[in-house]
Amino acid sequence: MGLEGLDKRIEGVLASYLREIPRLNNESAKTHRFMGLISDLFTGTSASIDFARGIEKIVRINLQDRVKKGRIDAYYGNVIIEFENSLKATGATANEQLREYASGVWSKEGRPFRALLCIATDGIEWKAFLPRYNPELKRGPNPEDIELEPFYELSLTSD
Repeated sequence: MGLEGLDKRIEGVLASYLREIPRLNNESAKTHRFMGLISDLFTGTSASIDFARGIEKIVRINLQDRVKKGRIDAYYGNVIIEFENSLKATGATANEQLREYASGVWSKEGRPFRALLCIATDGIEWKAFLPRYNPELKRGPNPEDIELEPFYELSLTSD
């Protein structure tokens, strides 16, 4: 089933997104275009404002030799989203950042670690992961101790 199975307004919104997102050349632009998609799809709700509150969320990340600050592209509820210009080109970097961000969120919140969903995307390709940490390590949730378990992949097309 292609876009023709949806109501005309939603069909137009999604077709516009699919046309525009590949032309954007940085992760910030893609993050904001995705927020526009949320606004267009969920009119009359606070969904886009709620999503906007988590854009560029600052977290503190404990590395082995230092502490650094990271900026999560989008953090909404229990979902961490890392936007990339091209997931094919920088997917490994996105995964490293997702491990760091999960570590930062868990460090701030303390134990027990709540469930998180980590997503790497370029706006078209979406890869979701479940971050896993072994609390028996007792070192705190360091990024190098976090595994990203593949959960779901989606490629947006006109179909």
